[in-house]
Amino acid sequence: MGRRWLKLVALCAIFLLGSIWLPAASAETSVVTLNDLALGTTSSISNDTMRIVHNGLAYFTANDQSNGWTLWRSDGTAAGTFRLTTAQQTNIIPQYLVGYGAYAYIATYTHTDGYSIWKTDGSPNSISKVVSFDSSSVTTGYVKISLMQVAQNTLYFFFAYESMVEVWKLDQALQPVRIKAFRASAMQFTVSSIDRLVEFNGAVYFLVSTTDIPFWGYFSDLWRTDGTPEGTYSVQVIDGRKYARVQGPVVAGGKLIFNSLLDGVVASNGYPNGSEPLFDTIEDGDAPMQLVSVNGIGLLTRYHGHRLWRTDGTVEGTYPIDVNPHGPDNLIFGPVVGNYLYFTAEHPSYGRELWRTNGTLAGTSLVIDGIAGPTSSNPINFATVGKQLYFTATNSQGGVQPWKLDCVGANPQMIGPIDSISANANPGMYLETPQGIVFAANTPALGHEPWLYRESGNTWLKSNAVVATASDQVAAIPVTIGNDGTIMQQTLELTLILTDRVEYLSDTSGITPTIQANSYAWKLDRIAANCNEHSFVVYVKLPSFSLNQHRPFTLQLSGMAPGDSANDNQVNGQLVVGTPLFLPAVQ
Repeated sequence: MGRRWLKLVALCAIFLLGSIWLPAASAETSVVTLNDLALGTTSSISNDTMRIVHNGLAYFTANDQSNGWTLWRSDGTAAGTFRLTTAQQTNIIPQYLVGYGAYAYIATYTHTDGYSIWKTDGSPNSISKVVSFDSSSVTTGYVKISLMQVAQNTLYFFFAYESMVEVWKLDQALQPVRIKAFRASAMQFTVSSIDRLVEFNGAVYFLVSTTDIPFWGYFSDLWRTDGTPEGTYSVQVIDGRKYARVQGPVVAGGKLIFNSLLDGVVASNGYPNGSEPLFDTIEDGDAPMQLVSVNGIGLLTRYHGHRLWRTDGTVEGTYPIDVNPHGPDNLIFGPVVGNYLYFTAEHPSYGRELWRTNGTLAGTSLVIDGIAGPTSSNPINFATVGKQLYFTATNSQGGVQPWKLDCVGANPQMIGPIDSISANANPGMYLETPQGIVFAANTPALGHEPWLYRESGNTWLKSNAVVATASDQVAAIPVTIGNDGTIMQQTLELTLILTDRVEYLSDTSGITPTIQANSYAWKLDRIAANCNEHSFVVYVKLPSFSLNQHRPFTLQLSGMAPGDSANDNQVNGQLVVGTPLFLPAVQ
């Protein structure tokens, strides 16, 4: 009895300590040229090219020196990298690219169709027009088209001309619908722009920033829409003065936050006359106006600011996070990845290096001093790929090469090198495809062309070593499959083996398992790469088992791409019967 009790205590200790992560498999990596789109040393792409990733395809603009700048796509293979625009569509040069549903949508201007929206599913000859805007009555030439990000599962776009703004959307049948047209200014020689859409209090809010062309003045109004004409209206003027310049909004602390040139940080409850200033300050630095939201906290820099500020929408919750107390930080924001904003900042001990923050003082830290000491590695060209950060930085040999962080946002690793470790490859444009990361890099022999980075060996399986329940109660076996490499796993099979009267009841995968005796197999398609995970729970029953009894179970993962090690693709666990007081059943 004593040995059985000690065994149970040991198993429970493992259970209380949590999940068991098996050692990561060693990865196999390769960096190769994907295509030479412009033959010879002529470059076909730049790091600033328009691009998106949608439905497993990378869309980008390139110039093959035969057709000018046109839209291309890539699935990460040479054969799957080709020009989408036909000979008759070469003037469709994207100003905006947004993925929505089965299509990538394009906002552009052409000589034949004017300002227009187009779509493609990435297959050859698939570009077709969605809608053209009638600009025949525009006499000043001040016109702007904006294709926005998806908000509330709706694709919005805007057409602004002279003093007017038209709000459009795609309906459920993917047909264009004009929601409302309104006058943003009483003056004719103006043009309006919309920077971002924010979901807030059941509606979509956006800032209409209008420029008075002759006098070069700005003014900003807050609008909201629920996708209907009656639900689309002006909330309030955020700043109507001549030199107003306002960023936002973002949501922080349950409020809308704006970064205003003249008024500082402003919070709004989304109702008329519902705004209040939180703080204003004049700083002497080189940072541009910047504004994002992380973990419900607004992060910003002021115009010509020199340090990072945070706000939760209250006066007392608005204060600086100074990474360099002895001088200007001069921050440049990168992307938000997970719970952190990544940015570069200047520091006398490190130079300009990569930092991150979760919006708190304790959660703000240097990621790495890329070149030890005050010499800067100058990280640039940031991109979120899956749940990882990719970027470009200078190494200690003077080479400018591609880098990435690991799945916890630390431990930078150089990719390549391209050409040589001391070469200025000037990489950028990091795009996720099923076959790896497509990125741009420069070599003397090819110019600036697409390359492919592949990393295998990083698919893993995780569960609990001990799953506890009371007798005759249901036990829940957690399953998590992760892919830390760059190659999408197209078809995997997960097998669960149960023993001695343990009954399978159900699971939350949404997939019907194949059952053979005490073996249960799930076919899993398209497990995304770059630190993505797929989780579900399997419910089993342990009938009429006595206290302290335990039964083994095994989880096995198979079907990985070649080069993926198997040493982290199996979990051997125990189903343990305990008293409800100490080992409650998982419901």
